[in-house]
Formats: sequence, structure tokens, C-alpha cells
Amino acid sequence: MTTNTRKRYNSSFEHLKRLKGSVADHDAFRTNLDDFVVSARSVTLIMQKEFAHIPGFHPWYIEKQKMMDADPIFKFFKIKRNISQKEKPIDTTLSVTLSKSCSYVVAGQSSIPEPTSPDLQTPTRYTRSFEDKPEGYSEKEVITLCEKYIAKLESIVDECERRFVGNVET
Repeated sequence: MTTNTRKRYNSSFEHLKRLKGSVADHDAFRTNLDDFVVSARSVTLIMQKEFAHIPGFHPWYIEKQKMMDADPIFKFFKIKRNISQKEKPIDTTLSVTLSKSCSYVVAGQSSIPEPTSPDLQTPTRYTRSFEDKPEGYSEKEVITLCEKYIAKLESIVDECERRFVGNVET
């Protein structure tokens, strides 16, 4: 049996895969990032609803919630989700690395300008960074931080299912 919590986690993971494939496309990346952040944030909300009636879940979840409230990655993505849902799409900055060891940053553009120098090659690597970063982290790169977040979520989902899945009604 697949829990609703696992289904939402799997959906979040699929959003992350799409996000990884859209780094060079500003509009697609923004959409996929918003979709990932919203979906990932709802994993624990669905978990609470799905397992609330199971003995032992509530005290276990209170401890997990304390851990998530203290974790810089969880705090960071909760803020990003709130921004995405209540204010505006999440802003990122694009960095482009060219094959001749040259790079440039493109901020706020929906298309990537072509290099103007004949010495520059086709872009070989695209990365996107958040404008800010989680407290205590030096990393701002979007994909890396999203991967850290999804790994932490997976750990909580795995533990929840190990402890309580035998009691879930389908």
C-alpha cells in the first residue's frame, strides 16, 4: 500500500526532476521551483492528516515538528513556500559557464543572451542560485538545496511509515 504521504513525496521528487531539467529555461525553472516548493511543503501537512488517528503518532510528530522548526533547511523552504504562495514567484539568479572557462551571470531575464565574443563557446553549464541562503549554510545553489530538503523529507516519511503504516486506512 502506498500512503498519501508517500504519494505526495513522490510527486515532490518528480517536481525536483523537472526542476533539474529546466535550469536553462527561466520561465520553466520558475514554475518548476514553485511547484516543487509547494508540493514538498505539503508532504508533512498530508502526513498529519493521514496519520492523526493512529496511537503514538501525535507525540512522535511533535518531536519531528520541533526538529523541523529548528532546522535551517526546513525554515528556509517554509519561507520560500510562503513567498511563492502569498507574494510572488521565487527569484533566482542564473550563472552560465562557457566551455572556455568563462562564466557570466544573468539576473531576471527570461532568455539567455548568446555570448558576443567569437572566442566564447556554447554554454556548457547552467546553475541557478537563490538570492539568500539558509542560516548557517554557505550554499545558495537551488538544486543542491532542494536535494538536501527532499532528502530530509524522505527520512521523515520513511520513519513515519516504518512506525505507523500498518495502521493506515486505505
